[in-house]
Amino acid sequence: MHQEERARRSRSALGDNHQSATLTPAKGLRGLADARAEPQARLGQSSSPPIAPLTPDSPTGIERTTPPPTRQLRRQLQPAEVDELVAAYLAGDAVNDLAQQFGVHRTTVMAHLARREAKRPTTSAKWDDDTLAAAARLYADGASLNDVGARFGVHASTVANRFHHAGV
Repeated sequence: MHQEERARRSRSALGDNHQSATLTPAKGLRGLADARAEPQARLGQSSSPPIAPLTPDSPTGIERTTPPPTRQLRRQLQPAEVDELVAAYLAGDAVNDLAQQFGVHRTTVMAHLARREAKRPTTSAKWDDDTLAAAARLYADGASLNDVGARFGVHASTVANRFHHAGV
C-alpha cells in the first residue's frame, strides 16, 4: 500500500476534526497530540442529551421524557369465550372480526379454532348426477359459466372445475 493511501485512510479513520494527523514512515503518526487535544478539552461533557432532573414522584427518580412503548397485553380467553368464538365462527363470522371482538390477534383465533377442530361446513357440496346434468344442459343451451354458477349458488370457476372433473 502506498504511503499517501495509508495517510488518507488514517485521516479518514480519525474523522474530520483530526485532519492534522499525518503518517510518515520515519516519525509515525505525527500531529496525533493535536488531534486528541480537542476531545480532552471536552472531558466531562456528554454528547448525549441531558437527563431530566430528578423528581421525587417518579419511581426511579428520573422523569421519563418519552412515552413508554405500546404493547398489546396478553389476553387469555376463558373456555366459555372460546366456545362463543367457535360458535360465532361456525355461524359465519370472519376471523378478523372475531379477533377484534375478543381482543386477540387473528392467529390466536385460528389457533383456538384448530385446537377445537372447528371447520365451517362447505356451502358448495359436491353435485349429484342430476344437478350436474341440469347444469350441463344450461351450459349447452348457451348459458355462461357465470349464469350457471348464479343459478346453483357457486362461482363460475367452481362450475368450470366441476365440468372438467366430470368430463363435460
